Amino acid sequence: MDSLMPILAIVPPTAAFLIFSAVLFLKYGKKKDRTTMYFMISFLLIGAGYSVWVIRTLFLPRHPDAETVIFWVKVTYLGASFILFVGLAALEFIKPETIRKTRNLLLFAAPMIFMEILILLSDPPVGIVAGQSDVIWPPVLSSIIFIIALFYLLIPNYVFIWFLMKNPEHRLYGKVRLMEVGLLIFTFFVLMEGAKIGMESWGLFIRWFTALGAFIMLYGYIKHQ
Repeated sequence: MDSLMPILAIVPPTAAFLIFSAVLFLKYGKKKDRTTMYFMISFLLIGAGYSVWVIRTLFLPRHPDAETVIFWVKVTYLGASFILFVGLAALEFIKPETIRKTRNLLLFAAPMIFMEILILLSDPPVGIVAGQSDVIWPPVLSSIIFIIALFYLLIPNYVFIWFLMKNPEHRLYGKVRLMEVGLLIFTFFVLMEGAKIGMESWGLFIRWFTALGAFIMLYGYIKHQ
């Protein structure tokens, strides 16, 4: 049973995010708008990042050598830019004028580019997390990752909550409210996983709840469209 836990923890959420991205791809094919494109890219990046863990879980030993662990974790973190695209999707949906200029887009992406470079250049130690070998980010790098992730996840929450407070009679109010509920769940569990909080006791469910939040967001977005 213990050997099944890592598989159960990663395979269903991976499948879910790949399905979500496929649904958005079909929607994008009918109506080529940037919000759909950003959401699609975000979910595809999560699915791709999780897929790396699926490959690791199914085809590699649970405790490979440190060099192998670091390589696979860095490959996984290439998909961490999904949080950038969640922010872009929210801004495009609610306040597109803030993100349409190339300069603004580059400024918004700069922290994520900085974080990815730091991760690629890092040489973290390896430990055991939730029964599998994983990297233990140094405190400074861990703090930088957390702050940047928090920035990108707070932006869409702020934008949605701002919209709900300012526009209670708007025709999109119900849609945005449901998206915000999903986004709050999504944000909470993404940050939990990123900070490796509760991975020992909640390891099986953290990514499941992340996928649940994404599903609620997706349902809210495509509802009545």
